[in-house]
Amino acid sequence: MVHLSYRLRIPLSMAASAVLTALVLGLVISWQTFQNVVQDRIAENLRLAHALSPVLREALKHDDIWLAYNLLRGPRNTPDGGEHDPGRVLVLLDQWDRIFSSSDPERFHVGDAATDYPELGNIRPHRETPERDGPEILRDSRRIVLATDLESEGERIGTLIIFHPLASVWERFMQIVHQGLLAILAVLLVLGLIGWYWGRYMVTPLTRLSRCMERLPNERLENLQCEIYEGNDEIGLLGRQFRKMVSALKEKQLLEQQLMMQERLAAIGRLTAGVAHEINNPLGGMLMAIDNWRRLKPEQRDSERLLGILERGLQQIGETVAALLVESRGEQRSFTMDDIDDLKTLLASHPLPPGARIEWHTALQRPVRLPATAIRQILLNLVGNAIQAIGPDQHVQVELRQSEEALIIEVADNGPEIPETQLQHLFEPFQSSREDGT
Repeated sequence: MVHLSYRLRIPLSMAASAVLTALVLGLVISWQTFQNVVQDRIAENLRLAHALSPVLREALKHDDIWLAYNLLRGPRNTPDGGEHDPGRVLVLLDQWDRIFSSSDPERFHVGDAATDYPELGNIRPHRETPERDGPEILRDSRRIVLATDLESEGERIGTLIIFHPLASVWERFMQIVHQGLLAILAVLLVLGLIGWYWGRYMVTPLTRLSRCMERLPNERLENLQCEIYEGNDEIGLLGRQFRKMVSALKEKQLLEQQLMMQERLAAIGRLTAGVAHEINNPLGGMLMAIDNWRRLKPEQRDSERLLGILERGLQQIGETVAALLVESRGEQRSFTMDDIDDLKTLLASHPLPPGARIEWHTALQRPVRLPATAIRQILLNLVGNAIQAIGPDQHVQVELRQSEEALIIEVADNGPEIPETQLQHLFEPFQSSREDGT
């Protein structure tokens, strides 16, 4: 099945409807024209019978066959001025229904009974009905028959029968049709064109709306300009609803942009909080190391060790900041036992519950070729979270083991377990179970 666009379907339908309507009207008019031609022939025969009846009545009364023959055969024109129809046959019967005369004596012989001829014998029963009044008109598929009684002093003295073949009626009808054929074709063409252009006019608003809808996914809404029909009919209502939809989409797009901006700002806030957390951890440890250094007696102070802690802490902060820069390509140092000592010192700033303790089990024989800053951050976060999770007289156990290709870190505590609801989001960025957590 061929699927046509409404841009073509509606104009074609309108044109086809106009042509079909014209054809139906043409057929109705043609049928009515044919009936009018038949009625014209009947009226013509009635006038002919009325004109011939007085003279034929005298011919019957005086038994003048030759006069009757000349009258039946003789008129070259009809009483209304029309041309004589050679297909028409006139037969005159006497009062005994014998052929008195005819326009075709070779076919209807004088003196023969009407019953000897089927076309004449079938007429008499119709003429003998008591309710007859005026001429009898019979019609079948081949001819029109007019039978008129001729009376004198109230008695029937004969009958005039006129046969008119329908072939001559068809011939006249076809002449009329041929004369009006060009006019009919012109009307069909004009109606078809009117239907086509009217359909195009009706479908134009839908076509514009369809093209605008096709542009909708590929153009920015603020740049979308469409010429849309907004009348009071259904198509206008559709156009107005489309404009409302586009306006709603523009508002939705603007709202999405605002939400996206808010999400970006929130992400920046979370990132800032995370960076602050990663910077505060080494800063807190360094401040604690300085505070401890100040509390010691001068002869107990180890300035080299303090400077090493401060240097590695500042280096961790620098690497944390550098990790945020896309263009950062600096080399990162390996993880060593000095980093573990720094972690112990930095974590000393975390207050422990009464009786709680941190147990360290480390067995590093050589530097680990992994970024020290990342491992320090991981251990600071894990151990710091474990310290916050334990209670009095509980402990945190930290174990670091070195294999050929990896560094294994295990941090365990005997505090409360993480709830199942939080385990589902444990590895999401900046996920925390504490209100002040990052």
